Amino acid sequence: MIRAILFLALAAAASAQELTPQVLQKVKAATVYIEASTGTGSGFLFRKSGSSGYVMTCAHVVGTDREVWLSFDAGTPRERRVRGRVTGSDGDLDLACVLVEGVKDLPEVLATATRTEVRDGEAIYAAGYPFGADLAARSGRPEVTLTVAKVAAVRRDREGTVQLVELLGEVNPGNSGGPVTDARGKVIGVAALKKMGTQTAWAVPGEGMKQFLLGTALLVEFTQSDRTATTVKASVRVVLADPVGAMRSAGIAWGRMERIDETNEPRESGGWRKISATMKESALKIDDRMGSAMGTIDLSRTREGPSRERVIYQIWWIQGDGTRVWSQPMATTLSFQETDADRVIKPPQRLPRSLAPVTSGPAAGARLEPSHRGPGARSWHGLSWSRATGKLYVLDATRGRLVRLTPGTLAVEAELDLGWDVAALALSPDGTRAWVASRRVKVVPESGRVTQEGRLLTVDLAKFEKTGTLDVAVDPWEISGVDEGLLYISGPQALTLVDAAGGRTLFSWSGYEPGAHLRFHPDQGRLYLGSRTGESRRHSCVRPELRVDGRVPAHTGWNPEELPLGGMLEISPDGKWLVSMYGGVSRLSLAPVLDINPEKTLCPWSAFAFPPDGKSAWGASIDGTLRRYSVPGFEARKPWILPGICSRLVVDPSGKVLYAVLHPAPNGDATLPVTEWIRGRTWPDGEIVAIPIPD
Repeated sequence: MIRAILFLALAAAASAQELTPQVLQKVKAATVYIEASTGTGSGFLFRKSGSSGYVMTCAHVVGTDREVWLSFDAGTPRERRVRGRVTGSDGDLDLACVLVEGVKDLPEVLATATRTEVRDGEAIYAAGYPFGADLAARSGRPEVTLTVAKVAAVRRDREGTVQLVELLGEVNPGNSGGPVTDARGKVIGVAALKKMGTQTAWAVPGEGMKQFLLGTALLVEFTQSDRTATTVKASVRVVLADPVGAMRSAGIAWGRMERIDETNEPRESGGWRKISATMKESALKIDDRMGSAMGTIDLSRTREGPSRERVIYQIWWIQGDGTRVWSQPMATTLSFQETDADRVIKPPQRLPRSLAPVTSGPAAGARLEPSHRGPGARSWHGLSWSRATGKLYVLDATRGRLVRLTPGTLAVEAELDLGWDVAALALSPDGTRAWVASRRVKVVPESGRVTQEGRLLTVDLAKFEKTGTLDVAVDPWEISGVDEGLLYISGPQALTLVDAAGGRTLFSWSGYEPGAHLRFHPDQGRLYLGSRTGESRRHSCVRPELRVDGRVPAHTGWNPEELPLGGMLEISPDGKWLVSMYGGVSRLSLAPVLDINPEKTLCPWSAFAFPPDGKSAWGASIDGTLRRYSVPGFEARKPWILPGICSRLVVDPSGKVLYAVLHPAPNGDATLPVTEWIRGRTWPDGEIVAIPIPD
């Protein structure tokens, strides 16, 4: 009897999770096939009025297109193919909205959840067009496919907000933008990501859809508009993501950085307030058709002639639900000229979504300007501290020199001319030697073919002189020392292991994507390489399978292992933690099987540093802020605003000074240039700054 009751209960639970024929038909009818210039994807109808309707999809499906093609009942005799206008796209959330008009007999819309209530193991259903036209039949477009999957996990951020719903099932390329529903046909997420070679995928949850539809400000652009004897003025253009026209009004608050009196903290709910009552404020006019808001700001002149004004500003807007939202404060420099009205003085700058409080931070101490500025100038590179000499070392990439600095004052003590084009700097573990990777371009006279070759220079830091030179058959991008003589050099198409002390190349592996950072873990015998492309969280980190036997690793073949990391990497001094550019914090172990799924997610960063004691960590975020983290909890303290984007952080052993290499964002965008600079190995000319760390 008990067995019978149990069987009936299980059968009832199973049937409760199955789609009824009516719900199945509704989900399929509302799912649309999308054709953009960059490929195909899926979407679904979530709102309609008469013959007009709104379709939700992913931002990466529509790309930069303003118009895309949508097919209802694709691949069937009832197919209707119409052109739709992209009304909003948010790359951070990976969501986009498309408006279709003049469509007869629009299907019933799918209701969307505003909060995630699914549980691990619950059955869900993904509708879409996997593999696009590859499965097409009648019209060159495929019929909709429904896939059964399960909820593997609900991923939340530090504040407990759901960021992604992890799925386990056959959700494939082409499903992107399609609805993920529960058994009632309610959309609980938008299919967005897929880990290739596995059954793991991710969906943007209802919380993300709700935030997207309420509207938000994405980018800010300043243009010089007017000058008088007492003021300078700039036009402001704010790019909006307002897919259904829900934003009611918008405005801007601004003030000079040195005059900002920070009086307000964020609300208890985590949102921002206007950070200072001393900031001026004005309204912006919203243009729904252009997806932007326009206005002006003015500043009193501090000097005659051209001027550079350091400004903090915040954008505010009224969302569709009536809530007034303030953006995170942003610091920027506006360069005004005597003429050139309508000159863009700060191209689009991305507004981050961080809800943590922020301050301007302590005043910077000593500074070291670059040796050259302007065209052809290159940045300081590879700033490092030697525990053997107690000095700072950095490459002057413009002049091809290694420079020794006095900690604290940043005074230049000595310079060593290395010749060629210096590309990377690494110090030996004991701090007595420096290795500099340099490169030069050669033109073969007979063929005119351009080739690049590398050279590894060894420098005795105590004597500050070159002690060795080794030619390497790789255009060097990054180097990482294993011990006092072995080190890895990565190039565009190869990874090389060299014995600098013995003056020989030991191994070379070709045909892989070069690393933005190389970080060798001596206890594991693993080399971690962060993807240089670093375009999104989906880019991975790889490692070669190496076995360390004495001083010489035995070559066991190149077997990359894809990891959920991307961009740059840092390993803690105790070897227990690996932190990736996109904020993933992974616990490392000595187990032979590599398990590196991130345990925590931090704010994405452009530079990260652990002090020698490893009891804390510092991250310079790609939104221009600086955060201090506790270790091992990785809880962030109140961030500071930095006067630029940081490419390198070094913590003084005393723990009282932080050294940073800061750069102006050339196109004003505080997030996008970082991956471009990583990919191209060229940061704009910047300066080295000593930042006192308060107790």
